[in-house]
Amino acid sequence: PISNKSAIASAYSGTFDGDKHTISGLSGSNGLFGFVNGATIKNLKMSNVVLSGESSSGSGILCGLAEKTEISGCTIDSSCSIVSDGALIGGLACMLTGSTVKDCVVAAGIQLNGQAPSGGYVYQANGSQIINSVFKGTIKGTGAIVYTGGFVGINNGLIANCIYSGSMTAVAFTTCSAFA
Repeated sequence: PISNKSAIASAYSGTFDGDKHTISGLSGSNGLFGFVNGATIKNLKMSNVVLSGESSSGSGILCGLAEKTEISGCTIDSSCSIVSDGALIGGLACMLTGSTVKDCVVAAGIQLNGQAPSGGYVYQANGSQIINSVFKGTIKGTGAIVYTGGFVGINNGLIANCIYSGSMTAVAFTTCSAFA
């Protein structure tokens, strides 16, 4: 990833304008950014991304952790996927804190092996805003899944004008919701 998600000193804090370009072929255990703080990420499409979340980390296709960051006009298309064997994961990002996300679409496929908490769009949103955004991907659990939301796993912020039109299937659900 562009930055290390475990070290605040290495957080990405600039402006990344994709200018409607596509980043494709990314693979590994982390998305494009590990940790962003005070950054702006906009106008970017992610395609053909295949990630495997590690059990001790939080992963998202665009970024793992976003603090005080603005994300807009980004698309994670249906050729993207993330597989979790116990990691906290989200289609766009794992965790947002004090951030704003608007006008983004996530159509990724999420595979949960074991009881990995997740969110189709974002796993956890703390004091953040998600506006005019869509999750239309899939979440599939091989067994029972816990603390999973089709759109957001755990929300402590504002979600406005957002659409969940994806699907979530598993053997059993514990503390799960189609939206949040």
